[in-house]
Amino acid sequence: MPKYAALKTEIAKADYSGMTDEQIIAAVNAKTTPVANPISGQTVKQYMIRRGILGAASIYSDNTTNAAELRAACRAVVDSLLHDAFAEFDLGDTVAKSDIDGFCAALISAGCMTADQQTELYSMQNVPTSWFSINVGIPSVSQPDLDLARAA
Repeated sequence: MPKYAALKTEIAKADYSGMTDEQIIAAVNAKTTPVANPISGQTVKQYMIRRGILGAASIYSDNTTNAAELRAACRAVVDSLLHDAFAEFDLGDTVAKSDIDGFCAALISAGCMTADQQTELYSMQNVPTSWFSINVGIPSVSQPDLDLARAA
């Protein structure tokens, strides 16, 4: 059941004063909120290949003069991604986030990844989502929804 009270509260804001119903509908439908979603393993793999991170980690892990612990961590990242060990990376899961943080820290320590790349990778979880669908429960507002909200 749609939550029209949320829409009623939203359209009562000063931002919407003086707008026609059509303008209000367009403004509410255009409003988005970032929602954290898991990042697909394929997306992570493509990102790391395109940025040269995966290749650098592979080279680092093959060089026996590098620290054994970092070599092992880099090899684990390379093998995990190349063999599709993860369907998704869920940064909202504290255990998974801790593992991913550890992998990224190792890649950064090895010089295979930068902190900016880690931030860019993590930002992929934020998907712009319709404010209306999150707060009211249906994909978009229409004139009947606006009328029902005002009557709520």
